[in-house]
Amino acid sequence: MKTVQSFADQIGLSCDVEWVSENPNMGDMPRGSNHFEVTLTRDNDQEMACYFSMGPALCREPEAVEVLDCLISDSRGVLNEGFEDWADNYGYDSDSRKAEKTYLVCREQAEKLEVFLGDDFDSALEVEGL
Repeated sequence: MKTVQSFADQIGLSCDVEWVSENPNMGDMPRGSNHFEVTLTRDNDQEMACYFSMGPALCREPEAVEVLDCLISDSRGVLNEGFEDWADNYGYDSDSRKAEKTYLVCREQAEKLEVFLGDDFDSALEVEGL
């Protein structure tokens, strides 16, 4: 099975990272967490921007492959699943507006990832994580 790293190498993945004061999609990160706006770029000049956060113990910028791994994992979790099933599978309360917002952000990012990867999207969903 192909790894996320080998897939990232195959598509010529790189990223630009900018530190931001907060991630509007994640209001419950631990104090001292680091938030970034990341722009992923592949060898065909296709780009995708997203927010990415790391806990306070990780005092560095994220690498492109880490962001891609997270996006792939989140995409797998929301594709072909409604909110209630997703909430049940990931331990969220299906009666929570906060959980629903998280689900919708993951759905939106999965759609953006599919556009970004194009024909490579299905292959990405089959890679082995970090």
